[in-house]
Amino acid sequence: MVDARQLFRCRRSLQEEMVVLRNLQEKFPMQASRIIENGNKLVQIVQLGNIRALYLAIRYMDESYIMPFFSIRMFRIACNRNRLDILSIMIKNGFDASQIAIRNTVHKMIELVDSDESATSLQSLVRFLVESGMNVNWQRECDLWTPLHVACDRNHLSIAYFLVSIGADVNAVAQYDRMPLQCALSFSQKNQNHSSRVMTENQQLIDMLRQHGARETWRTP
Repeated sequence: MVDARQLFRCRRSLQEEMVVLRNLQEKFPMQASRIIENGNKLVQIVQLGNIRALYLAIRYMDESYIMPFFSIRMFRIACNRNRLDILSIMIKNGFDASQIAIRNTVHKMIELVDSDESATSLQSLVRFLVESGMNVNWQRECDLWTPLHVACDRNHLSIAYFLVSIGADVNAVAQYDRMPLQCALSFSQKNQNHSSRVMTENQQLIDMLRQHGARETWRTP
């Protein structure tokens, strides 16, 4: 183990960091080259899952030569591979799980679920991210959907139940007044040719949402 540092702390926005890097490339190309080299090394370390190398990097790398752009790439790779150990190390060393650039992470991870096994493994990741500061009710910019909207739209019963259990808003209102229960109901209407198991799970999803007070619309009759 090494003492925690602020190696992965984002001091500026990604746009501001890119401006800084371009200026460095013009005035101090060697320094800019070192920043890029360090970033690529860190990304490779995460891709390989090399914990020892990551600890060594944290101990010896200069914080001024690390860009948030690469930290965010590391974070996304670790999420995709469900490497909670790497994510924990990053957060202990300054990475902010609530920063704007990664707020759609849970949405994207739910969209990648393709089996019961991946749905189960995702839950530990989401719990970790939420406990680390990520907003379980974050509404993505493109349609204002929360992670629960995505789970209901894709009929992921176990994920939806889990999200509700950790504080997801069953009545979050998205673009065009879309609500999680509407997403679940639309699935049943659009996918009536699915297997009986899938449709049973859809009904269980609808029932679960209603039991937790979900409404089809926020508008009063």
